[in-house]
Amino acid sequence: MSDQLRANALSARLKRFVVDLDRKRLFVAYSGGIDSTVLLHALWRLQEHFELELVALHADHQLQEPSGEWHLHCQAFCSNLGIPFRARRFTIRDIRSKGVEAAARSTRYDWFLAQTGGATLVTGHNQDDQAETVLFRLVRGSGVDGLA
Repeated sequence: MSDQLRANALSARLKRFVVDLDRKRLFVAYSGGIDSTVLLHALWRLQEHFELELVALHADHQLQEPSGEWHLHCQAFCSNLGIPFRARRFTIRDIRSKGVEAAARSTRYDWFLAQTGGATLVTGHNQDDQAETVLFRLVRGSGVDGLA
């Protein structure tokens, strides 16, 4: 599939998603990676038409040396688009009991939940990342319909 076809497919899905929202305030989990960057940019392009209020959330786990550079990159990207940017640096705990990825994920989503105040959190995942989305929805208490 070409990049243009993918972009059109993403745009169509996002339009269907935002039309059905009760609240138009969206928090976007923004790592600075390709998935979350494409998602944030696509929502930004739809922002005016659908009267969306976007807020980017960036969790810096400080697990890689260039994490500070990622933080600055994300902040600059959001600034250029006029998207409010919230970031927090974390010291990851429970690594021995949970493992690095699980401990980082738990810390990140606890912060996301505190930031959203019940508003919608949007994450950019490729198909390999769907398990994280399902787990997050289970933690939030979603029923079967919310897991789809």
